[in-house]
Amino acid sequence: MKRVLSLILACILLAGCISAVVLAEGAADPVLDTGVVVTVSVTGSGEIKLSERDDSSKFYPVVNGQAAVPANTAIKIEAVPGEGQRLLSLAAKGIALTLPYTVSFQSADMDKTIAAVFEPMQYSVTYTAPTGGTLSVTNSGQPVASGTKLDWGTVLTVAATPDEGHALDTLTAGGTPVASGATFTLKQDTTVAASFKALQHSVTYDAPVNGTLSVTNGGQPVASGTKLDWGTELVVTATPSDGYVLDTLTAGGTPIASGAPYTLKGDILFAAAFKTADSVPVEIPDTQPADGKLTIYYNGQPLTADTTLPVGAQLEFRIVPNDGKELVTLTVNGEIIYDLNSPARAAAHTGDTITVPYTVKEAVTSVAATFQTAAKRDVTVTLPTLVTEQGTLTIRNLTQNKVVAAGTGTVQTGDRLQFELTPKSGYQITAFNVTGVNENMPALPSPGRALTFAAAVKSDATALTVTASLGAYAPNGDKGSVAMPTGVFDDDGDTLEDKDGDAFNIDSIAGDGRITLDGVRPNRTFYIQLGDDRFNPTTILDDGCMATASQLADDSLFRISIDKEGDGKSLIRSITQVNEKRLGGSSTRGSYLKVVLKDSTSTDEKKATATVTFKARNTLKTADGDEGDWHSGDCATLDITMWIANTKTSGSDHNINTGDNVYLDPDDNDWNVYVWGDDRAALEFYASDDADSFYARLSTKADVDIYSEYGDPVDANLWFYDFVGHPEVPSSSRAYLTLGIPWDEDDDYTPYPNDCYIYEVDSRGNLTDVTSSFSYSRSEREIPGWTTRTRTLGTYIVSDTELDLEQDYDIDLDDNATDSYEEQIKVNPSTGGGNSTPPVTQTILPPPTASGSDGISSEPAGSEPAESSEPERETAQTGQIDVTEPTVPQVTQPASNQRRSFPLFGVLAAAVVLACAGGAAYLVYLKMHDV
Repeated sequence: MKRVLSLILACILLAGCISAVVLAEGAADPVLDTGVVVTVSVTGSGEIKLSERDDSSKFYPVVNGQAAVPANTAIKIEAVPGEGQRLLSLAAKGIALTLPYTVSFQSADMDKTIAAVFEPMQYSVTYTAPTGGTLSVTNSGQPVASGTKLDWGTVLTVAATPDEGHALDTLTAGGTPVASGATFTLKQDTTVAASFKALQHSVTYDAPVNGTLSVTNGGQPVASGTKLDWGTELVVTATPSDGYVLDTLTAGGTPIASGAPYTLKGDILFAAAFKTADSVPVEIPDTQPADGKLTIYYNGQPLTADTTLPVGAQLEFRIVPNDGKELVTLTVNGEIIYDLNSPARAAAHTGDTITVPYTVKEAVTSVAATFQTAAKRDVTVTLPTLVTEQGTLTIRNLTQNKVVAAGTGTVQTGDRLQFELTPKSGYQITAFNVTGVNENMPALPSPGRALTFAAAVKSDATALTVTASLGAYAPNGDKGSVAMPTGVFDDDGDTLEDKDGDAFNIDSIAGDGRITLDGVRPNRTFYIQLGDDRFNPTTILDDGCMATASQLADDSLFRISIDKEGDGKSLIRSITQVNEKRLGGSSTRGSYLKVVLKDSTSTDEKKATATVTFKARNTLKTADGDEGDWHSGDCATLDITMWIANTKTSGSDHNINTGDNVYLDPDDNDWNVYVWGDDRAALEFYASDDADSFYARLSTKADVDIYSEYGDPVDANLWFYDFVGHPEVPSSSRAYLTLGIPWDEDDDYTPYPNDCYIYEVDSRGNLTDVTSSFSYSRSEREIPGWTTRTRTLGTYIVSDTELDLEQDYDIDLDDNATDSYEEQIKVNPSTGGGNSTPPVTQTILPPPTASGSDGISSEPAGSEPAESSEPERETAQTGQIDVTEPTVPQVTQPASNQRRSFPLFGVLAAAVVLACAGGAAYLVYLKMHDV
């Protein structure tokens, strides 16, 4: 029974669901039930859709302008514009509707209408007038101005008409190509654009005989066969050769004038013909004018005698008036070609020389120049007013030796003036000009730099006006990079030269935070200029604070550290700060890094880099009266890259200056001759096959220690010949070395050469008498002097007196030291005679240290260490720096010094006692705690 009841219940539920589905499907059908009949009217292109507001699934179709809707029901009205249309108005029952568009109707309504009005949308038409032609847009034949708005669907006509010599290139409507005269339908905002291109025509000509023909376009030459745009303006110039004149010049067969402009309007052929010119005599004045000098030039050369020149020849009369005189007139055959009162006369002046051109038209039989005393006329000078904090302008009258007053001053014609415009820190020159002077204006200097300009007041000047302006200059370098150095100089203040004698151009070798010296010579001291008292550039420190060049160079404000790298880093003796220093005869004081390089006997180029870090010592604030604004530890770096090399001298016959850092590259399998100085020394040898280069610096500097130890006691005159590094000569047999006569023949004292003594100095400073190895001759060798045969160039001394070599010093030399002999030990010569041993003062030197990773130099920064001429030596086998010679002398200590070993045994005994005491204490501790 229960199963039967369950089946019945299931059937009932199934039937209910089917009915619900049927009812739901039936609800989607349009409501066509009778109700209120509404009249729907549509004006324009569009349609009306009706649906029930609260049930969008119920809609009421509009059929033949009518729709049946239920009464008292909110009806939603949807107005759908057609393409390119928009709804203008919508009304129901005669009342305009606003969004949302809803209405309800009752059977009793008198007005049962819905009315919609649609209108076309409007779009703009824009275009610009093209070059090379015209562009027009019309609507039914009527012009349409650019920017006009028209109805959607308007059909427009576009026409592009090229100008003469042009052709239509592109024509587009809304980016779509169209043909000229074609139509397009406006359906959106549309831009019409047209471009035209000039027609091109060829220019041809042949090179004429007896002259030249040139065609230029804007001053640039045009080659024959070139195609150029229609309308191009050309200049055709026919220049006859000497002795000829232009006969005809044509363009397409039509005569034209030489040098006149010609407008290209088609393919064209230029042609020129020349004919022999009639020659006429040109007489040179027999005497010069009393108050000046007159010279006639032809083809850039002065005419010194009467000659014959062709008609048309171009002459130049150059006149230089004497001091205090001025040219009044210049006449040729009675014709005035220069007049002092002519407005155009100023163009003839070039400094003190007046140049007047003249074309020979007939025989030149008379040339006359008249002069008068040049009247010194006052010229008013107008100076700009500069803000004092930005910079200064000083004008010095060099002729009158005075400074021109500020504001409006007075000078005279002919006075030579010097203009000095100096911006202060943080400012730069933005404009500078002077009227009434005879020199062209200089280019403006780099930001922050000063300008110096000299010129003379023109003889015809009535006023002199100076314009100048300064503007703020903000450093734009990288943070933490030192501003670009402003120069690199030697001790004399001259620009440093490389090994080939070329000056280092700072603009080519430096930038912010870097400077590269390619080819700098060893054994040099030079100065990298960071700024001076006329240009003090600003560096942006790593945290954005700023410091000037003079502040960086002040070691009381910034300390420096140096991190060296490269195979030549050992050649950097020191880098130090130098501030407010004058180099040579300079009138300015500069801020520098002083770089001292050691000598080197290497024939190879060495690279050395030094990163110099400037670090602020203390925190400063200008608000507190300090010199700057920065924090302690703020820093900036300058990377110095140096390629260090001695000067190479190649070939077999050369003169070498004494002291020059050079190395010789002899000719293989050939006789080689080298002479140092003014016949101070000579080397002659036959080079071996594949001969090696060798360092060949000859120093003639006197050794003070040797003089005091050996020369002074016997009142000897000594002359030194030091071949630095004692190089090996790559000869097939021993070379001829001649030590030349070191004195002049007209000296007050000249020893007899055969009575002189020659000594050789070894690496330890010991002297050996080698007189017997040398022979004197005036003519047997390359130079007069003492000659020996050798394979090694050493250090030699010529003495006019025999020296006492019996010295008995008890000195040991430390092979691990690097300093020169003279820097390690000072020996006081014995004054008692005999074999007494002089007292010895020992100098203990720290071992040499390389720069570490922290960038601290082995030399103390901020100080200038003593310089030594001793070079770094390079071994022939390895190419490594040999620092075993010269060596540090170690003075033998007395035997009593051995007692210093006692403290060592005392320390060991004390350590044993302490260890025992500690062990006992530990055992007691364990006992007390029952461990």
